Amino acid sequence: MLKLRARGTQNYVCQAPSNASGEPSWVLTGPEADLFDSSGRRVVKHYAGPTWESLLDGSKVVATLKARVESPEPDAIPWLLLFATQTTGNGVMAQVKSVQRTDTHGGKPPAGICSVGQTVKVPYTATYWFSRAKS
Repeated sequence: MLKLRARGTQNYVCQAPSNASGEPSWVLTGPEADLFDSSGRRVVKHYAGPTWESLLDGSKVVATLKARVESPEPDAIPWLLLFATQTTGNGVMAQVKSVQRTDTHGGKPPAGICSVGQTVKVPYTATYWFSRAKS
């Protein structure tokens, strides 16, 4: 299991009403984050897909949501369990079978009404756990 610490933003755009309230709402467009190993070295970049790309070997994993639970912190994005749907390359990310996001801080969109077309980048931190196939 590979444990990496993330620092970045959750990015949102305000979209026209599609809910019963008739109010515009924030919609996630994707994250932009750097993931660091235990020595503080930047080793992975995380972006929409959701995708994680190794900066060391270029391998990538794309995953889909399997389960989520609310964070214990009210202003933090949920904790997630994701399963790999696609991998590329021959490196560390190509062997990933599941990804867990835990220990989240921040990242939720602002409360209240937004203006259609408005964008916001909300800072967040999290721990990502990458499980790989056993050799």
